[in-house]
Amino acid sequence: MHLNCHSYFSLRYGVMSPRELVQEATKHVEITHLALTDINNVSGASDFILNCQEAGLHPVSGIEYRHHGELLGIGIARNETGFEILNRCLSHGPRDVSTLRRECASSDVYLIYPLDAPWSALEEHERFGVCPWETPFVSNLPLLDNYVSLWPVVLRSTKDWETHRMLRAIDQQMLASSNQLHCCHPDAMMHDPMSLAKRYACCPALVRNGEAVIKSCDPAIELGKNRNRKIYSATKSQDHRKLLALSERGRRMRYGEDDRASAVQMSEELKVIARHNLEAYFLTCWDITTYARRNAIAHVGRGSGGNSIVAYALGISNVDPIRLGLRFDRFLSAERADPPDFDLDFSWQHRDQILQYIFDRFGANHVALLATFQTFKGRSIVWELGKIFGLTRQEIKCIIDHPLQRHRHHPLGNLIFDRGKALIGLPNYLSMHSGGVVLSQAPLTQITALKPMAKGFPIVHFDKRQAKTLGLHKYDILSQRALGYIDDACALLGRTPAMIPPIEILERDQRTMSLLQQGETVGSFYVESPAMRNLLQKVPTHDYRRLVDVTSIIRPGVAKSGMMDAYI
Repeated sequence: MHLNCHSYFSLRYGVMSPRELVQEATKHVEITHLALTDINNVSGASDFILNCQEAGLHPVSGIEYRHHGELLGIGIARNETGFEILNRCLSHGPRDVSTLRRECASSDVYLIYPLDAPWSALEEHERFGVCPWETPFVSNLPLLDNYVSLWPVVLRSTKDWETHRMLRAIDQQMLASSNQLHCCHPDAMMHDPMSLAKRYACCPALVRNGEAVIKSCDPAIELGKNRNRKIYSATKSQDHRKLLALSERGRRMRYGEDDRASAVQMSEELKVIARHNLEAYFLTCWDITTYARRNAIAHVGRGSGGNSIVAYALGISNVDPIRLGLRFDRFLSAERADPPDFDLDFSWQHRDQILQYIFDRFGANHVALLATFQTFKGRSIVWELGKIFGLTRQEIKCIIDHPLQRHRHHPLGNLIFDRGKALIGLPNYLSMHSGGVVLSQAPLTQITALKPMAKGFPIVHFDKRQAKTLGLHKYDILSQRALGYIDDACALLGRTPAMIPPIEILERDQRTMSLLQQGETVGSFYVESPAMRNLLQKVPTHDYRRLVDVTSIIRPGVAKSGMMDAYI
């Protein structure tokens, strides 16, 4: 059994996706258990577990810890608790093997050390890993109870070796011809148990010990489980009462005491919200926007959340769904399984302040930003391969600027194009999502490690697609430059954003409406293009509803179909 498999989330090292890794294992019917131990990364954990379950394999999760390229050890999670221990350790970034040993001292994990680890006496959960080419060093030892077979899997076939070598050169910022790239063994491929037994023929106990380790481990993550923040107050019943009280107070402020239509609509919405157990979600969004108002930070609530009268009453959105005829079931319905979607926009000048508040308010162990996977593609491949092949900056730039003029390229240009195909789409590094934030009920380290970023906010190791698999929906805390301009304008007028008049007052301002109807909108976001100004003159825009119409019908699909002319 393979205790040390790498996907391409062993960044700039592995070449296979988690799915491809599982597919390689299914070629050998004798393989029933498989362990994914990517280097300082758990981005592939959920995909790996999902694909193993679909293929009928038993998934085991772990992490290969390295510091500046030096192998410290391999952690294997025996269960969910063990995976959390490994994630916490990776989040701290162990710098030496002693720290790794101390932070992962638990019966819920296995720690597998290289043979040169600086101690001989091991704890019950610790082992030494032995690769086939290392068997001469241990074959004469009388007791091998603490030693296990450790056959790394990195490549599909020998054809992947060159791709792996290029990735190592890129990572090390060395020439591809260097002999110091710390590459894997050329035979680091999937082998069936019988083949492994032959390679460890001089020490069969190593294979038995390795099988005992991997078969004693349970899956590290339960997929499909709702991990979102489910309780805002102390209890769920308190959340329900609080949401009802806040919504009713906000409804009366927005519509008055006796508006029956808004009361009926709100009652129906609250029933659906309760059925989906989303009280905490609404209250969290209310908390964030309330903090913004309290600190005179302008915000805009966008997305289908604007269809909700509860969101309007709570001040999450300033869009009146009754006045504009918006349907709540487009946002959320009793039959809809997908979580609701609020886009909360703040000025670029205040977004970091809002994020810091979220971390402080809900706890650093429960909040993080989503990751995105920056992949190798196009020009970046040419730049990276050009450097490791020894080309100068001018020679690389010539290839990028004139890709079809092969006669002008360096003689290695064809090789760059040929070898570069294998790198397309491979993850290069983790980056921060533009605004996706996840809030979990339990500590996030139960399912992922956290990676600190330059701004000081940590990211998880998964992206928005994987977040859904892991049972988390994202809060979109976005930055909008237009709100920054509003802040600047208010400062010039000696006002705060909280003093900006609402849409209803602007609609009654004849100067504003006159400028719109004349198409005098240069300098106004979204309505300043020549086509937009021309359309405003053709369609008298006397209120907000009409402004929404004209900014919708000018879109290419509507305009080209003839519907724009029909509307005019």
